[in-house]
Amino acid sequence: MWRREAIDHGGGWTGDTLTEDLDLSMRCALKGWRAALLPDLEVPGELPETAAGWRAQQARWTKGHAQCARKLLPQIWLGDLPLWKKFVLSFQICQFAFYALAFSSAVISLTLMAMGVVYIKSVAMLGLSVSALGLAASLGYLYLGQVILGRERAPFLAPSLLLAIVFPSGLILANTRATFEAFFSTRMVFTRTLRAGERYVGGWRGGPELVAGVLLPIFAFTEQAWSAPFFVFAVAGLVSIGAMGLSGSSAVPARDVVPRD
Repeated sequence: MWRREAIDHGGGWTGDTLTEDLDLSMRCALKGWRAALLPDLEVPGELPETAAGWRAQQARWTKGHAQCARKLLPQIWLGDLPLWKKFVLSFQICQFAFYALAFSSAVISLTLMAMGVVYIKSVAMLGLSVSALGLAASLGYLYLGQVILGRERAPFLAPSLLLAIVFPSGLILANTRATFEAFFSTRMVFTRTLRAGERYVGGWRGGPELVAGVLLPIFAFTEQAWSAPFFVFAVAGLVSIGAMGLSGSSAVPARDVVPRD
């Protein structure tokens, strides 16, 4: 729920990003407004029924976050906020960067493997430590979220946490593409989330993910077999999202093409 005074003070509702709610929230935060989270308040909602629908939704949000970062980061760092708050807002708005960084990391690693580059031991240990820390942080964040919601004893919690790591890994290609579109495209395409019974036809349906998920372990085993386990989450996610995306068919949802000012 929004206060009209906050909306007006923050600059009003604008449509120059695909995540106008994040845009307005950030602008209000820069004006000193605060929000309250009520975890015990239940609000009904509809989740995507298909992998293609979920992937399109996540790509839209990723692109919107990147657009908001492009628009608001200068305001955040040129403003009068405390330094710690600037970092907090920056991390919040730059969540989109994970996918582009993961994609770049994979490309660099595979290129170095193909070139036969041998890592310095300290560099290899640093990479392993960062990977372990990232995985532990992600699992801890998801687990604590369930604890806060009072669902820590829910059945299948462990498999759910594992899938929460695997499935987002399959979004690396689509969300990296969305990130580059946010910074280098002059137009915006709003692809709304599919409603019950709808399916995507044509377009970005899962083929790239499936091909990448199959070729990645083959390349790793061929070049440096020891590295294959480090790609397990990416491979599992890409193959899962790709296979489920290719299974979608039927009606195509409406799309609104909005030129960027």
